[in-house]
Amino acid sequence: MIIAEKENRKRQIDRLENAYERFRSILDSLPPQDVEVLQQYFKERKKVDYELLRGVVKKHLKFIEAYYDTDTEAAEQRSKVISAAIEGPAPKVKSITVQQLEKNMNRAVKQLNKLFK
Repeated sequence: MIIAEKENRKRQIDRLENAYERFRSILDSLPPQDVEVLQQYFKERKKVDYELLRGVVKKHLKFIEAYYDTDTEAAEQRSKVISAAIEGPAPKVKSITVQQLEKNMNRAVKQLNKLFK
């Protein structure tokens, strides 16, 4: 139990460190005046004019989204590799026609009706 809690805490710390590194790398690529506003609000927890903060975020939103999207895609690729190593290739899913779905739904409704008669 204690070992599992330690591992969970270590993973939590790793996630926080990764998030901070991501935040720092985003700040490194923004103009200094915008960095100052973001640092005051997020790091120093100082009050900032919300319109100014909103303007800064809105101005750089596409860049921030692209940055997070690349991180998300990389994480998905890593988890696919890990899943494939653990479970083997993903099973192929057989597509179901609309008629088959309707038939299955009708069958389920009939079974429910029998239960509640």
